[in-house]
Amino acid sequence: MIVYIIRKQDYTIIFYVKFAPIYPEYNRNRTLVVSTTQLTSKANAGNWSRNSGTSYWFTTQLLAELKHAEAVAAVLDTWGENPMVSRIGTDSETKVVPLYVNADFWRVFTFNFTAGLPFTTEDVEAKQAVAVISEGLAQQLFAHNSPVGEKFYMDGKELTVVGVVQNVSNATPATAGDLWLPITHNPNAVDNPDMGLMGSVKNYLLAPTTSECEELRAEVLNRIETYNQ
Repeated sequence: MIVYIIRKQDYTIIFYVKFAPIYPEYNRNRTLVVSTTQLTSKANAGNWSRNSGTSYWFTTQLLAELKHAEAVAAVLDTWGENPMVSRIGTDSETKVVPLYVNADFWRVFTFNFTAGLPFTTEDVEAKQAVAVISEGLAQQLFAHNSPVGEKFYMDGKELTVVGVVQNVSNATPATAGDLWLPITHNPNAVDNPDMGLMGSVKNYLLAPTTSECEELRAEVLNRIETYNQ
């Protein structure tokens, strides 16, 4: 057993960061998370199981048009993927942390856009080569904070900047990154028919009010039960 001794003020700060509404996760008090699926055998329940995140199909089909959901954000787990980015015409490369997300991501989480706009549902569905980048990455690549419309490479693939946001702290791992791209841009988001509901996606469901969180939870559970039947 390991015992950690934490000063009272540090203890308070740690829990504030984990649970309080802070940038860009101001809606924590009305956000539910669906992050894990478990596959078991109906014939031999309890004999074996398989755990993973959800598939993107789970997001677009089972979590579509929920009565008590204002928005459903999908975030693909890239398992520590750290591609290299570079400005077109230069040899200098920078290692980055990307997040692949859907358009509702920008509704669930309230980012401060300092230039441009987030990508849209149409961009995601069309697999557009666009990206929202942080102010820090904007400075590294372009030496200014408003490079909307400018292009850069990520592992040899050309992307266009559509928006720039205030930097995000690693204290909010659900949203932290250097750049955000349409989830359909990542081949790992393509559904594997053999996996069904399983995949590498985490879902963040935004209830219209805190009082509707339990109703939203019940609605999701009902959808899953109906699917199982």
